[in-house]
Amino acid sequence: MTNDGDLANALTRAAARVEKTYLVKVSGKPSDSAINQLRHGVMIDRGTQIRKPGSTPARRNEGRVMTAPARIRLLRDADNPWYELILIEGRNREIRKMFEEIGHHVEKIRRVGYGPLVLDVEPGRHRELNPEEVAQLRRAAEGKSVKSSRPEKPARNAPRPSRTRATPPSRQNDTPNSPRRAASKRLRSPLRRGR
Repeated sequence: MTNDGDLANALTRAAARVEKTYLVKVSGKPSDSAINQLRHGVMIDRGTQIRKPGSTPARRNEGRVMTAPARIRLLRDADNPWYELILIEGRNREIRKMFEEIGHHVEKIRRVGYGPLVLDVEPGRHRELNPEEVAQLRRAAEGKSVKSSRPEKPARNAPRPSRTRATPPSRQNDTPNSPRRAASKRLRSPLRRGR
């Protein structure tokens, strides 16, 4: 829901290349080579129908389009794993079609980020964006670098903090029901419940 149609249109244009972040639960475990295919882009059908595995269009690549490269990382390794997927496109049923191309059905999809925003509002609720968030979205729509409100990921080889460290000053005032903790719980909740 928006009261700024121009900004909404600018954000949804494919040329804006605004990142959309999803949590995706997949049926079965894709191989590393299949995940690499998604990272580089795959050919998917243009229409709204998902192609059945093994079926081919009437002519080679008729009605098919190449997806933009996606950033993907494993969040939870299981028989039916969860992935974080970051796309810059917004094609109809794109995520489902991408995973169908590598032979896996998508069980659940949840959008958790849009550009610099973390989508931390419960389904059916809404909130007003603060002026800083609106400015970040405007910069994202213009294709400019935006500092995300998402926490930075640690470097691959960086040591993990131990659980016995003192609470950082930025979190000392967090109460168990603070908005930051509530948002964090909602983002992780599908993974903890094993759905």
